[in-house]
Amino acid sequence: MAARDAARRPVRHHAGRHRRGRRRGGAGAPDRRGRQGCERVAPALSGAWRGHPATRPEIAAAAATDGGLAGALEPLLRAEIAVPRRFGGFAGRVTEDERLLVACRTALTAG
Repeated sequence: MAARDAARRPVRHHAGRHRRGRRRGGAGAPDRRGRQGCERVAPALSGAWRGHPATRPEIAAAAATDGGLAGALEPLLRAEIAVPRRFGGFAGRVTEDERLLVACRTALTAG
């Protein structure tokens, strides 16, 4: 009886994972034509940049390692560098903000 019930249960896999545990595709994986998938993720990352400022350092760091993504996010990166007033002097925020600015500058030179 247990074997029959087990046969009826659907097999559940983790979303986006290959059955051997490796991820298929993804933001940085090349598609069939060999191009990076930055044109697919740039709109989502732009929305995260605007809606969730805490994600900016990670997004800028990703853009610094991917020239295509840096090109797609260039207006946001330039606008971030151009902001004259920064985070108001909280000790932890200043260091984080400096890392963000370095990542933005690095991304712009990579793009």
